Amino acid sequence: MLCNNGGVFMSNQKRVFIGMAHVLANPLTGDVLNGAKGAYVNILGFFVDEAEFIAEAMNVLDTIGLNMVDIEDVEPFSARLDKYEVDEKLLDLAKQVADMHQVMFDSFHTYPY
Repeated sequence: MLCNNGGVFMSNQKRVFIGMAHVLANPLTGDVLNGAKGAYVNILGFFVDEAEFIAEAMNVLDTIGLNMVDIEDVEPFSARLDKYEVDEKLLDLAKQVADMHQVMFDSFHTYPY
């Protein structure tokens, strides 16, 4: 059961994590980023700990043809809510992640070659 009191997104041992990933297009797997060299994207997932979240985020990105260069600011989503005002779109995405138990992405902010 999802608990959302005071901005907490968790169920039993798992909780929603968020991190900002820097990704590069893998030219061998297609044009996922529509010609862009790379992008930055918020990634969210429902996991027990940070290491599990990062490992699965890398796996999902690889599956769609992207290589993760780096991930920053990884923390439980509830901690993010305690520190910052989060826009409604990101809040809705976190709720979907908690309900569906899947890795999901916010908007990709691409940059050219």
